Amino acid sequence: MQIMKVCVFCGKSPPEVKITREHVLRNRFNKVFTHAWGEMDWNQKYVDKTTGEFIVVNRKIPQSPFDQTINDVCKICNEGWLNVQVEQPVEKYLDCMVLGKDVKVDVEACALLSRWSAKTAAVRGLVDPPPYATTAEEFRWLMEELKPIPNTHIWLGRSEARTKTYVRHLKLKHVCSYVYMPRMPTTYGHLTTIAIGNMVVFVLACSSTKMFNELQMTVNEFKKAPLKKIYPEGLNFNFHDLPEISHSWVVHLSSTTNDAKPKPLVVWFAGADI
Repeated sequence: MQIMKVCVFCGKSPPEVKITREHVLRNRFNKVFTHAWGEMDWNQKYVDKTTGEFIVVNRKIPQSPFDQTINDVCKICNEGWLNVQVEQPVEKYLDCMVLGKDVKVDVEACALLSRWSAKTAAVRGLVDPPPYATTAEEFRWLMEELKPIPNTHIWLGRSEARTKTYVRHLKLKHVCSYVYMPRMPTTYGHLTTIAIGNMVVFVLACSSTKMFNELQMTVNEFKKAPLKKIYPEGLNFNFHDLPEISHSWVVHLSSTTNDAKPKPLVVWFAGADI
């Protein structure tokens, strides 16, 4: 029996809407960032649910990072609010930062960049097998509120220039199963890293305050890095005023929850060094 596709944002399905392909990273980057590599190195680590075996998958995908799509968004959302209210308003900032050009980032720009980063990170999570780090209610929140879900923190940096785009999505599963407290519902979150050209953003999204509080070692790692926290607090700064962060430091931060996770936190990993 074929399962009916449903738009992750509005919840509608055919024949009411047509499900189309949504780009993880906008196809427009192919024209902006013309010297990007047209191949992806895909690395995935996870635990097999049946055998408990730790699985590592490494493969090359002959595809531009800006051509990767997911088939979970309807035509109305894709060509409507996602394009008009998320992608287009942030273009001038993304273009400058990706190409290493200076640009003034104010509170409004922080809000636009945060909206784009949270949406892109959530969509990136759909590339991997379920369960997804972003719930149906959280996708709906992104559409209706046009801002990241509660307990989301976003950092922006000026990264070392690379022709390879780097994206990593760590799926977090929080299981409250301490002996001295009743079992609580499992909640999910993610740490997503998006590095294109000279720009890098880190999105740490948690489904509960408790999960975020137990990730303070991770948060402290970001505080040490030459980054600007743009959500939930907005700031005013020039992009070129940010010290350059090396790619090795970006990679370290993108997996820092693996090094600093408390016992009730389980981490899956999926990434692409593109």
